[in-house]
Amino acid sequence: MWHFAKKVNPWAKNKVQDHRGIVFQPVSKISSFWWLALPSSFGPTFMNYFPLILRILLAGFFIWSGVVKLVDLKAFVETVANYQLLDRPLDAYVGYFVPWLEVFVGLAVLSGIFLRAGLFLYGGMLLCFSAAIIWVWSQGLNINCGCFGKSDEPTNYPLHLVLNGGLFLAVVWVFWTLSRGDVKTSK
Repeated sequence: MWHFAKKVNPWAKNKVQDHRGIVFQPVSKISSFWWLALPSSFGPTFMNYFPLILRILLAGFFIWSGVVKLVDLKAFVETVANYQLLDRPLDAYVGYFVPWLEVFVGLAVLSGIFLRAGLFLYGGMLLCFSAAIIWVWSQGLNINCGCFGKSDEPTNYPLHLVLNGGLFLAVVWVFWTLSRGDVKTSK
């Protein structure tokens, strides 16, 4: 039975030609790799560049969130103080440091310079942000997290935890694909 097909050498045995003239060879089992049923110009190439695309999106997100905080740094420092995790003046130091760190980590992930360190810091910061949100939620505080600048609306804690979890999984996946070494890592 012909479940999926992959593009192969036109002189291969058991070849099949589709209506576009593309030559395929049958695969005996149903594969978990969905792109095997597509022309080879789409599947593996797309999967080779997907970590780069994801890296650019992750970096852009962190750079954007850092710049938004830097625009109104005083309001972000007040937001950090609202968490009631740190005493003064330590909360102010953290409030002044975090936006710059976000921008530099985003630039490291985007440029590829210190890429692994940038991804490691990105994941660590997401875990710290999630821990802070969990702590504030467990204390019953109804504050704005300050994640995306100043706002009067209180934070939807479960939504932000899901967002941070998704970003963390994306960072781990990009880090894992880089460690395999078979994907494109630069433009």
